[in-house]
Amino acid sequence: MIAQYFMLEKPKLTQREIEIARVLAGGMTNSEIGKQLHITPNTVKMALKSIYTKLSINSRALLRQNLNDLD
Repeated sequence: MIAQYFMLEKPKLTQREIEIARVLAGGMTNSEIGKQLHITPNTVKMALKSIYTKLSINSRALLRQNLNDLD
């Protein structure tokens, strides 16, 4: 079962999720990211939840560390 999990391809981020992650790397808040990308802070929050789930992480710091692996 464990071997199956690690052999499966991980879900890929959408272009919008990558865009949000890159803006987040600049240290912006959800509100600031939303203003820059013309979306609501809640949309940013939901996108970040999706990103965290897809990458199996749970913090902005870990997202910044994995930023180069997003493409």
